[in-house]
Amino acid sequence: MRGNIRIRRQNQSPVAMAFTSLVIQLARFGDLVQTARLMRSLSGPGASVHLACDASLAGLAGILYPEATIHPVRAHGGRQSPGELLAANAAAFEAIRAAEPDAVYNLNFSGLNFALASMFDEDVVHGYFTHAGQRLKDPWPEVGFRLSSRRPQAPCNLVDLWAHFAENPIAPEAVFPGAVLESPETREPGNSGGLGVVLAGRHSRRSLPAEVLAPMAAAALEGVIARSGQGDAKAYLLGTNAEKPLAKAFLRAASPRLAQRVEDRTGSMDLAGLASFLRGLDLVLTPDTGTMHLAAALGTPVMACFLSSAWAWETGPYGTGHLVWQSAPPCAPCLEAQECPNELTCLEPFTAPKFLKNVAAAAAGREVRGDELPESLLLLRGSQDGFGQTYDVLAGQDPYAAERAALRREIAMLRGVVLKSDAPPLNDQLTRLMFREQDWMLPPWRDRA
Repeated sequence: MRGNIRIRRQNQSPVAMAFTSLVIQLARFGDLVQTARLMRSLSGPGASVHLACDASLAGLAGILYPEATIHPVRAHGGRQSPGELLAANAAAFEAIRAAEPDAVYNLNFSGLNFALASMFDEDVVHGYFTHAGQRLKDPWPEVGFRLSSRRPQAPCNLVDLWAHFAENPIAPEAVFPGAVLESPETREPGNSGGLGVVLAGRHSRRSLPAEVLAPMAAAALEGVIARSGQGDAKAYLLGTNAEKPLAKAFLRAASPRLAQRVEDRTGSMDLAGLASFLRGLDLVLTPDTGTMHLAAALGTPVMACFLSSAWAWETGPYGTGHLVWQSAPPCAPCLEAQECPNELTCLEPFTAPKFLKNVAAAAAGREVRGDELPESLLLLRGSQDGFGQTYDVLAGQDPYAAERAALRREIAMLRGVVLKSDAPPLNDQLTRLMFREQDWMLPPWRDRA
């Protein structure tokens, strides 16, 4: 119900008969990729799926979701007033209205999203909707907002949060291919492979500085060569024109041996070209970025570096087999927009004495020595269960594992998924986080989750 949290019954999917869905995803590159499970859940025989996304991402959306009708909307990149923005999007809004969707999935709590969703009867809008002029949330995204106040125990990947806006999302393993490290026996002829190095995320707090990233890239390339048998493998620097200064800093920080193997590809390709290029790589070394999510969507193995403002259990690469080096000091996770009071202590594990040795081992598919790593660093490997994405701890200690498992069991049950779990019952604090008096107050908005 709207206003009530209840267990979802697993019943008929909306795509079982002719059905038109509209997904409103006006956030950025990575968010568009992370909408995949929802988009593919809504597709099927007789189904018509429409996607409203930022105009700059329309080409990529067409590659990711060829079965969908793409509606480009001007959502980013300008300094227009709300009125000017609505006027600029008038034609796009009219085309979206003409789709006459049976269900609208509004994924972002933003003014433009609400303006678009308000063109339709609130009874068909899922996620974030407007009632009597108030901006409101359905019970399921309300759960997501509540969980965001306890980020260390985060039990739900964003891909799965959005997927469960719909009834009966497709199985997690059907979303993206799993990551497989290539060996000489499995490599396709003509695939030269190599290491992709994503230089930076949107915020500097999510990115390793060049003097830390360059040695890590050298170690990862060593592992790629050992695994693939490609002695001439290169490291390719990836980013937009804005990252060209970072590419120069990387080359200055690189050893002579690494520098001669580096090829700077910053600013050389659009998103479609990037997707094509990522397909051929052995491994992508990256912070939490849209490029990371795109690589995972293509099944290209990812080795992600998450400083404490990025939290793998929230936005880690989706799919099995991807690796995440998660920095987890006591202050983690934090907000990158706020000044760090701890002098970026989350960066220290990436400079530990035996860290690079273990990076090479992980990239080669060999065992990592957890006893050689700092206590505040975890190595995670992507795995999946009946609810969605999760991670196995290969090295380090996750102090929140038991509470996370307990929360995951409960939220999965809310969506009609029963997980086998040895987790303890929710403690009183987490119970009060999940369930509140307002969830049982009458009258409910309506009888649906």
